Amino acid sequence: MTLADELSALAARFARATTYTEVGALAATLHDRAEAARSLERWRNEALIVLGEWEAVWIAAGRPGQLGASKPAAVRQLFDGGSTPCGSCGGTGQFTDDRGEVYEDACPDCDTQP
Repeated sequence: MTLADELSALAARFARATTYTEVGALAATLHDRAEAARSLERWRNEALIVLGEWEAVWIAAGRPGQLGASKPAAVRQLFDGGSTPCGSCGGTGQFTDDRGEVYEDACPDCDTQP
């Protein structure tokens, strides 16, 4: 059920309410749903700011990566260069820089030694 559907159902229940107790309970429910909607709106706005800032980083990095690819992964690849992933965990743990020089004592994901 969407928020709009829920609010419509609450409005219908308000119209049928016959006691102050019912109206009070419905008002409390409406207040809670409105606060939840405001909270989600704040979260959305904050997320859009963070995404906008990330977009600026991606653009400053020269818009790396293929169309549709992960922008964070493409920017990370700029810093990781030709490095190799961890052979133990297969994760993003990197042991070498783009010149092949070791710069990590252990995989940051699983602590495996290179």
